[in-house]
Amino acid sequence: MDARTITLSFEGGADCEHTITPMPVARFEAAWRFTGEAFNELRLLDLAFNQPEGWSKRLTPESFTAATEVMYAVCKDFFASVARRQAWRAAMAGANA
Repeated sequence: MDARTITLSFEGGADCEHTITPMPVARFEAAWRFTGEAFNELRLLDLAFNQPEGWSKRLTPESFTAATEVMYAVCKDFFASVARRQAWRAAMAGANA
């Protein structure tokens, strides 16, 4: 999926258009830290939308849901890499048991 622009609402009433593009491989490592046991969807949104840490905490609940859905669709290659990493870790844990 290519870049998508979405209008998001923030607490306090501000609406802004934001564009999300597929996450470049160079950012995968930084984003992996927020998956797995330390899953942090808010921080993943900050990274995916290329915004400063804490940006997503100001979204309204409706915009948080919309932004999350767009993130999963646009950054599908990143989330596929997360699934591969988790499968590999599970396989290694089973091999060492």
